[in-house]
Amino acid sequence: MSKAPQSIVITGASSGIGRALALELAAPGVSLGLLGRQEAKLTEVAALCQAKGAVVQVGCVDVTDATGLALWFKGFDEVYPIDWVLANAGVTASIGPDGNLEKLAEAFKEMLPWRYGNQMRAAQKVDKRFLVPNTPFSTITVNRNFRTAAHYDPANMDDGFANICVFSNSDSYRGAYLVFPEIGYACNIRPGDLLFVNNMAGLHGNTELILDDPNAERISIIAFFHEGMLTLGSWEYEQTRKAFVEQCRNDVNHPYYKPRFNGVYPGMWTDKAWYDFCEAKLGRAELLKMHPEAEQSSIESFFG
Repeated sequence: MSKAPQSIVITGASSGIGRALALELAAPGVSLGLLGRQEAKLTEVAALCQAKGAVVQVGCVDVTDATGLALWFKGFDEVYPIDWVLANAGVTASIGPDGNLEKLAEAFKEMLPWRYGNQMRAAQKVDKRFLVPNTPFSTITVNRNFRTAAHYDPANMDDGFANICVFSNSDSYRGAYLVFPEIGYACNIRPGDLLFVNNMAGLHGNTELILDDPNAERISIIAFFHEGMLTLGSWEYEQTRKAFVEQCRNDVNHPYYKPRFNGVYPGMWTDKAWYDFCEAKLGRAELLKMHPEAEQSSIESFFG
């Protein structure tokens, strides 16, 4: 079972929803970073949270001060590695229907530059053809009017963040909250919002989506770096693997063939058929670079 987030930053924490969230989440074992512009009110909220057992660090920082905000976040994260950021005040980047994923990455870099840096350094280790250009994103998930079941995402970087935003052609819908049932939290992500979350930290899914307008569309986009990308070979090697899977999928004489066979079968990447295919496409040097065990396999085959 997942544990509740232990390090949480809340912007706009001096009043309103931000204040209410801080008081609700304050508890022994929880570290809160509270940001706001009203120092007296922020100090009052901090004292109330400390009385409930939380460790509290405040920052009287204007969210339009990108440099000051980044320095505060970096300092807090170094002491209390952040699990969640709840932004109740911020600067909206152009990530709406006329925006693009590069602008989403720019917002990520502006708000959480050290986490962006972690993700970008990992992304730079793989062939850029595996990435969304000029971003640290390798993987994009798009859901249209879709309710996801509760699930885990084990592949997102632990020291990066998934970026989640929502677009809609109408505000005439209800529900579709992002929920973390094990810890009792939910987020109502609306069009124009941007949520940074370590989505591998807990079980999560969506509540029912209710369309008050039958023509309404709610589209969510989740952009992140898949840690599995760090285990890939070259672009050419991975394209060859894809071609081998397709060949197997379409081979009605394949030992594992059956209706809806997807081309993947047990032990396929140590199968002589794959070694032969790889060598034919990429040459023996590339085969042995990626599969040094193929040399031993061929010797054993030669001697029977």
